[in-house]
Amino acid sequence: MKNRYGYGDKIFTADDLAQDRGYENKSAMWAHYLRKQGKEDLIDNMSRKPSGESVDAFINQSRIMARCDICGNVMAINLNDSFLCMQCFNYQNKFLPRPINYPKNILEIMKLLEKRVAPQDRNWTPGDKIENKDGKL
Repeated sequence: MKNRYGYGDKIFTADDLAQDRGYENKSAMWAHYLRKQGKEDLIDNMSRKPSGESVDAFINQSRIMARCDICGNVMAINLNDSFLCMQCFNYQNKFLPRPINYPKNILEIMKLLEKRVAPQDRNWTPGDKIENKDGKL
């Protein structure tokens, strides 16, 4: 891991980015952000069971992310995570976290992308095909 922008030897998660910024993990970072925004009442919502419409995971420049389809905000996420947008706070979902769609082979996708030399070339969106040296994923 090199820096908060994902330029290193691995795909960065939200926890990696939080630790790079001095927080224990993503939850601690978002709790700090919510308190700063005067939204302390939403901190408990981060750990609630996801509900509502799901968002898709994607990888952009060595970072695993999801985009809010309500406001367009893009956020770093963790594997097996839920999505609580820090821009609109999922207001259309009663401020509750939403599920994230991950492909079944996300770990394999990440490993193949990590083999790319240039971190800015480590990109994947749903529907993209990434081939390993055998031509298979």
